[in-house]
Amino acid sequence: MRYRLALAPNTAKPTNEVRAVRDPSTAQAQPIRQTRPNEQLLLGRYRVMSSCGTGGFGTVLTCWDTRLQRRVAIKRMPLAIRGVYSGGAATMSEALAEARTSSMLAHPNIVTMFDFENDHDYAYLVMEYVDGIQIDDVAGLKAAGIDVRRIGERLGENYVKQIVEDGYFHADPHPGNIWVRGGKIVWLD
Repeated sequence: MRYRLALAPNTAKPTNEVRAVRDPSTAQAQPIRQTRPNEQLLLGRYRVMSSCGTGGFGTVLTCWDTRLQRRVAIKRMPLAIRGVYSGGAATMSEALAEARTSSMLAHPNIVTMFDFENDHDYAYLVMEYVDGIQIDDVAGLKAAGIDVRRIGERLGENYVKQIVEDGYFHADPHPGNIWVRGGKIVWLD
């Protein structure tokens, strides 16, 4: 084992505490076992749990990451093949640009981008799974004790702040891309 400086929880500030941590470069690789016989894994590691919906640029899947043992959302975008566009197909550079832009945004109210993969037909954006309530599920918001009027006000304030103060904004703000988690708005996609 190697030792490294620990960081204070939820900050980037070092503490005086030193912890033993497993150095991934010295760890023995463990084979990943499939949990079900003949199970097909997306990208060799993600078990598809459900489809969350399909939009203009692809399908969002809820998956289980068999390696890290966590739930993730994967946006599967069809790629334009040999320069031929069909439907909402994106080029590889467009898909990678979206993943790179998303990965630069670090904010608790913006979904976190974990990874980007591709095969010949699709680009895969692996993101944080948000367990929340879709912004237009008024009954669900009220049942969770959330003031829908206040959420509406904060949504408007948040969007104007994105444009005026932050210098970037969510270009596709429909109800499927705006969720409420713990009483706070989370921007997806």
